[in-house]
Amino acid sequence: MKRKKFTKKQVAIKYGFRSNLEKEVDDYLKSKGIDGEYEKHVIKYIKPETNHKYHPDFRLPNGIYVETKGRLLLADKKRSEEHTSELQSRQY
Repeated sequence: MKRKKFTKKQVAIKYGFRSNLEKEVDDYLKSKGIDGEYEKHVIKYIKPETNHKYHPDFRLPNGIYVETKGRLLLADKKRSEEHTSELQSRQY
């Protein structure tokens, strides 16, 4: 009986990632000795008139958040710009 072959995306999902790109980034970070803390953090942000939450893909030990994108759509670009604007306006 033949074993079913799994796609890269199916393997990534099996290990808790939403895409193969996220798994590849995690593997790369681990190969460099970096714990990327995959989707363990929530960043709250406000859109005009409504509250939202954002789950970045990785947080590096130095506090930098990393979001992986395989294909950047217009909606993704707009959302990314909103998050960047929100973070830049904060007092740290």
